Amino acid sequence: MSLTLPEEFIARNFGKMPTAVRVITYLTLLFLFVYTSLLPEFINGEIRIGDKAGEYMFYTLGRVSITIEGKDIITDTNDRGKWSLPLLTKMPKDQSIAFWYKDQNRKWKTFDIRFNGFNLIRGKHLVVYHNPDSSPKFYVKNEKTKADSSRVGVKGAVSSTISNFLNTSYAYDQVSNNLNNIKSNNIEKQVISVIKKTISNTSLQIHKNTHLFKDIKITVRDEINLKSNIESKFKIELSSREWSDIETVDDLVKLVDKHVRKSLTKVSREIGYAYYGIQGNDGKWTERYFENESREKTARPEPGDIVKAIGNVNIRDGYIEYKLLRGWVNRNIIGLIKLHDRILVEEVKAVAGNFVWVKFRRIVD
Repeated sequence: MSLTLPEEFIARNFGKMPTAVRVITYLTLLFLFVYTSLLPEFINGEIRIGDKAGEYMFYTLGRVSITIEGKDIITDTNDRGKWSLPLLTKMPKDQSIAFWYKDQNRKWKTFDIRFNGFNLIRGKHLVVYHNPDSSPKFYVKNEKTKADSSRVGVKGAVSSTISNFLNTSYAYDQVSNNLNNIKSNNIEKQVISVIKKTISNTSLQIHKNTHLFKDIKITVRDEINLKSNIESKFKIELSSREWSDIETVDDLVKLVDKHVRKSLTKVSREIGYAYYGIQGNDGKWTERYFENESREKTARPEPGDIVKAIGNVNIRDGYIEYKLLRGWVNRNIIGLIKLHDRILVEEVKAVAGNFVWVKFRRIVD
């Protein structure tokens, strides 16, 4: 009769011990295995924000952070207000998550939620309701479907096979916009049109120098709807970090123009995962295998960025994973990113705070 791994461990190390000791050891190992299996590696959740009328809607402009080893790990909420962050510890103790939102004056404000990670067994996530005029409330909700990870950073991996990645007949994802639609003048007119339709209660003449939050003074609800309508109109996705930098109509036009041009880039449909480098708590890289073409070369990648390899990097079928009794284990190699190859970042994940990984699609020239 073959033995399981715990039984082999006990037989090898406790074989000469009394039966009671072996049984207690086995039960302890069994409990630890079940305990660590039930607790998630990531905290998934959603946030909804309320207005003065007490009505709540998904807050798509927010940011969520958790502190790991002195470093703040920050992620954005996606277009349904969902987010995901690594769980700090599997010990049954209270942990704190900070939620960031913009007030009516466009200033970042924050509130903290404390919870016990033991309550977040697999298949559940954290739902936070916040009304700036009252105390935030949260509860744990059954998760019938997996949390969307297209823009929240760190939920699990999508497997990809070697044959898919090595297949030379690529299928391309492109938006339906034709080349005429990426002319700045046309984008400016379309952006202004979306603004007018979204904020119907303004009689102000809108032009590229109009300040969205001083001249128009849009509400939080209007801002959420405007972001959603812009994304829907141009078939793009804007992170809350990008959105928070917008002040004028011209800022929005330039941001949309950048994303529309990027969306016309030919990319493979197949998903891959790659190790990006090590970024210290001071923001400096001690190891890095890519340079960012969408912002400063050494800038930390964000979803939607195009980065170029400065060395050969293995493509894997998922993020590195932590295994009980084995520690951190790399997933299978399914291909290779060669020097100067360019990829489109879809998701960024920080492991143990400093080790940065990306989910990506190949850019095909």
